[in-house]
Amino acid sequence: MRFLLPNQQCQNTEGNTSPRGIVKPECCLLQATGVELNPWLVLYSRIQSLKLRLTGLRGSTEFILRDLWKHDLSCYNHIVIFGVDSMMPALHSKLLREMTVDSNVIACRFPLPCKPSRTVGEGLDTVWLYKYSDIMQHCT
Repeated sequence: MRFLLPNQQCQNTEGNTSPRGIVKPECCLLQATGVELNPWLVLYSRIQSLKLRLTGLRGSTEFILRDLWKHDLSCYNHIVIFGVDSMMPALHSKLLREMTVDSNVIACRFPLPCKPSRTVGEGLDTVWLYKYSDIMQHCT
């Protein structure tokens, strides 16, 4: 996250509850909200977050049991998504409606159907960074 957004700290992050994007050490200054439909993943992420806090990492994480499609994304500056390929077109439509001008989206594993500002990594470790203008202007 720091590599993709080097001058951004203490911003909100949205995505699923995978601890990889929310409670990694390089994200420890972020306020983060994980949204997940699977109660076991929510519980797992809450436990992992608590363990990291006990080791002294700073930050504020919250994991909520909610359907991403019914959750409003407009209050987040940075949105991190660990999704599946088949959900990306519908997610793009949701972002068109709910993203704000200063928002960024980081898609992990699968890209959105538009041109990203930046791509990092290869294969399953590929990450795509989309700025608001990418979502609004470069979509096919």
